[in-house]
Amino acid sequence: MQTELKYRLTFGPLMATIAIGSFILDMAYGVNYGASVILVLGFICASFEINKIAKKIDADFSLIALMVSGLIILGLDVVQSTGYSCSCIDALTGAPVLLLAFGFGFSWMCLAHLRRSGHAGFLRSLGMGSFSLVYLIVSCSCMIALAALPDLEGTVLSEGQWANTRGHQLWLLLVGSCKLGDVGAYFGGRAFGKKKLAPRVSPGKTWAGFYAAFVGAVGGAYLFYGVFALMDLPLAFNGWWQPLVWGLVCGPIGLLGDLVESCIKREADIKDSGTIIPGFGGFLDVFDAIIFAAPFALLLGLILP
Repeated sequence: MQTELKYRLTFGPLMATIAIGSFILDMAYGVNYGASVILVLGFICASFEINKIAKKIDADFSLIALMVSGLIILGLDVVQSTGYSCSCIDALTGAPVLLLAFGFGFSWMCLAHLRRSGHAGFLRSLGMGSFSLVYLIVSCSCMIALAALPDLEGTVLSEGQWANTRGHQLWLLLVGSCKLGDVGAYFGGRAFGKKKLAPRVSPGKTWAGFYAAFVGAVGGAYLFYGVFALMDLPLAFNGWWQPLVWGLVCGPIGLLGDLVESCIKREADIKDSGTIIPGFGGFLDVFDAIIFAAPFALLLGLILP
């Protein structure tokens, strides 16, 4: 336990510094390169981890189909977020690329399983494959779209202020709400938890921890929002109440994402999704809450003023 805590105290701040530093640099230069690299690499790591889990439960799907479909969608998202234009990209603008790539990946997985195993385990394999397509590709695509959201209409910049930082601010608000919501759930559960939240899935989680997650998530949203105000950025919201709504939505949904990943790991009878991050486990162990909350964060980013 002491070794694990040592790794957490070492790699936790290191990961936070790299992620936050990448987004700050993106904001300073008005680009999405750091966010794009982090999300694409994260998708690749998560794909390998979920494929490993699938093999544990004898639901082996085509990892190549997942990777190709995901990289097509995320690659197009990244290119569009940079503002690059060419005839091929322009032709795809407005097309249902996500649905097309999803259908392509699903069909590939069907053919790969039929060729490899026939009818044996077909529904189990394709169920896991379809889940992976939605769970990873849709969420990562939403995160890229979130990071690329423009400033609010009518935003007036003063001299020296950075432009088009709203998407990056919202991405960091998502991370802050999910991770501090997780911290709140942990300490709230330890201090006050008695009644179990989902004992068959995660015996350590309690209702007290669930309620504490609201407090941590709202605190995380306001913490980052305050930092952006101190940085004199054109803020992501027009009022004080929007970060409250943000935290109340993203934090608990992030906790649900943690429970979903716990279900996956219990089904496979493993403790961690991987070993890529010492002290934390795999990529999914660290970012499960963010992955699950990303579509809701994008929706909030589109509708909150």
